[in-house]
Amino acid sequence: MAAIGATVIVLAVFHRRDLRGRFRAEAPPAPHNRTFLIVAASVCVALGPAFVSGIAPAIPASAAALVLVGTLLVQPSSPSQGQGPLAHYARGQRVVRRRGPRSRSRPPRAARQLGHHGTGTGMPDLLRISAFGAGTANVANNLPAY
Repeated sequence: MAAIGATVIVLAVFHRRDLRGRFRAEAPPAPHNRTFLIVAASVCVALGPAFVSGIAPAIPASAAALVLVGTLLVQPSSPSQGQGPLAHYARGQRVVRRRGPRSRSRPPRAARQLGHHGTGTGMPDLLRISAFGAGTANVANNLPAY
């Protein structure tokens, strides 16, 4: 509670001019794809009860993904939208399929060059590979946020 109170006081002191007056909300922009917006909202509403129903979360999540991808595939794309994310995803999958069988037996190039992946089965090597995996996963997951 003290941290929240201190934060509010600091913000009030530094931004008192901006906080005076009234805020007027602007009208939201029109959605680019109204059909997909409605389908996505419906899927989100349906996922809530599905997740708490007791079945494995992967089942309703997979069904929701199929519904959303199906909606994207069925809808005609307008020229203004350009290539959607599904086209980029498919292109990336083709690259992975072409390169996959040749490079599965070797660690990634960055790991080979840096030598951080470890080569043994002892505790230090296993700790090294888990730290390397955690670090690269963190970079891959957080990089799009920046």
